[in-house]
Amino acid sequence: MNRITAALYRFLVVYLSVAMVVTSIPLAPSTAYADDAGALAVESEAQETDSGSDTDAVDESSPSDESASSASSDQENNTQDDSSSAASDAPGTSLAQDLTSAATDSDAAKSSPATSESSSDDSEVDPLVYEDPTVYEYAKLMPNGYVYPCDAGGSVTVEIDGNDPYGSSVDGKLVTNLIVDYGVDGVPGYICEYSSNLRSVRFENSSISSIGLHAFSGCSNLADISFSGMTIGSIGTGAFSGCGSLTSLNIDDVATIGTMGDAAFAWSGLRSTGLDKVVGLCSISENAYNACSALTDTGLGRNTSITSIGVNAFKNCSRLATTGLESNTTIKTLREGCFSGTNMSGGLTLPLYSKIEELPSRAFYGSKLETVYLGCGHAVLINSTTFPKQYMTVMVPAKMVSQYESGHPKEVWESCNGSLPVPVGKVLQKIKISRDPDKMAYQQGEKISLEGMSVTFQYPHSTMDSDYEALIKEELGEYLTATPCDGDVFDGSMDGEPIQLVYDDGYTRLVAYSKCNLQQAAYEYAKLMPNYYLYPCDANGNLTVEIDENNPRENSVDGRMVTNLIVDYGVDEVDAQLCADSTNLRSVRFENTSISKIGLHAFYNCPNLTDISLSGMTIGTIGKEAFYGCKSLMSLNINEVATIGSMGDAAFARVDWCPRGSTRLSASHRFPTEPTKAARL
Repeated sequence: MNRITAALYRFLVVYLSVAMVVTSIPLAPSTAYADDAGALAVESEAQETDSGSDTDAVDESSPSDESASSASSDQENNTQDDSSSAASDAPGTSLAQDLTSAATDSDAAKSSPATSESSSDDSEVDPLVYEDPTVYEYAKLMPNGYVYPCDAGGSVTVEIDGNDPYGSSVDGKLVTNLIVDYGVDGVPGYICEYSSNLRSVRFENSSISSIGLHAFSGCSNLADISFSGMTIGSIGTGAFSGCGSLTSLNIDDVATIGTMGDAAFAWSGLRSTGLDKVVGLCSISENAYNACSALTDTGLGRNTSITSIGVNAFKNCSRLATTGLESNTTIKTLREGCFSGTNMSGGLTLPLYSKIEELPSRAFYGSKLETVYLGCGHAVLINSTTFPKQYMTVMVPAKMVSQYESGHPKEVWESCNGSLPVPVGKVLQKIKISRDPDKMAYQQGEKISLEGMSVTFQYPHSTMDSDYEALIKEELGEYLTATPCDGDVFDGSMDGEPIQLVYDDGYTRLVAYSKCNLQQAAYEYAKLMPNYYLYPCDANGNLTVEIDENNPRENSVDGRMVTNLIVDYGVDEVDAQLCADSTNLRSVRFENTSISKIGLHAFYNCPNLTDISLSGMTIGTIGKEAFYGCKSLMSLNINEVATIGSMGDAAFARVDWCPRGSTRLSASHRFPTEPTKAARL
């Protein structure tokens, strides 16, 4: 009975195997079939895995039973008599042998051809060769939504088949410089996503409805794109995210942007948002500039349309030292984490007319924020995680202290364990002008600008440098005054005076002075005219201002503020003290060859005067101490005989040369045998 059971078992196994082999071999394999077969193989493998426990159980038991049956059958064949066992065992043995032989022949017949054909195919098929796709230097996005090769001027270089527009188009990811045609209304989403080839994008039109979702996302080499003067309806989600080489949007002329999608510029290389030249945009979206590690300017300082900043909008902009809110009076709402992970070493300031009423949770979490000044005229609520640490000192105007110390704001401040706000004057230790303007010299009648002057505030644990113009206009304007005030007209009384800066909030009064003094600026060229006034001119002596005969003093300049003096042909006499004590005067040039007089102290103590010529001139009188103290005057440059009638006492005293040994004067002039004491050099 065991032999019959084993034979039946083998029959079933062989039958099922043959059936599976026959049904699994396609007559004409195809790619689609191969894919389906692969999918079926994966599914079959998954099914086998799921039923693994049952299969393992069968596999473990069946071979054992089959081995036992085979061993028993072999032993019986060897030990029993052939004649006695032939009648009872022959049918069973013959059936088993026939089934086994049939199964073996069937397997050989079906497996051998398949193996032979497979071997033949492998020997004839060449290995696959992948060629790099063509990268197009220039290509153009056309109104039909396809991109076609073009030249640098934007002229398409292929034929566009209206019935098959796809035929001659190229993949946007294979373009180096993309040009957007005049007729294009919107840039499709994903058009160049993750392209490592794209370097620039140029818009032929100045108005476009949208830049699609992820249109240029991950274009790591995109460096050149301009929004200058453009009108863009919307910038899609992630449109420029991951563009690490994109440092600027090149907005020279004001751009109008309607909306901005989430993470539109996240992880890009922007150094400035350009929002100071953007109008129309009402809100900065969630994660808009997240992780822009090169960003140093939000552009919010001069933006007048944005009213809200989204969640994590500037998160992890590690170089962002200030928010740009210092002079912004349009933003009303900040969302969670908007400046978290930033630098904020420049401090946080909300100006007098700021509309922000609450600083949300984690707004500055993880930043280096140390100094906070809330200069607005209302109490600002904060959250327990608004600032990077607890017990921060936050300053407010003195008149606002009572509002922060009472009512709901007090509860909020106390709940976050922050220090109650105190007046700025109670925290300041000192104030100073740390940097003067580059130009401290002004010409008379010119308005003074203190642009560039920096003011340093010393707090108990930190210092804050701020631009004077920003302070005086927005932040601390009610407490700061400067003398001379910004915008004053310069007059002679300010010459040589320092700038005085005063802080006074009713509690504390601090006074600081600039390191340098104001100085009246010198005119490079000026001309002495016959009316005895000096007027600005060019190097050739041509006046650059109008002379009013009824008021000749108007437009005239001080002789001490002239670098190069030209004496007009019609002048008969150089005034006394004309340029006395001038540190600006470098040269004097006479257009005429005859002059009656150089007056008393005319060029007295001009230490930088180096160039004057009396060669061939006739001078009636050189007045007393006319050139006294001109230490740089090495020569009078008299190459031809000069005629001088008389010379006053000490006319050239305290100069580095002696006229007796270095000039050729006519016989009409006589030096005394022994110079007077005053004339000694």
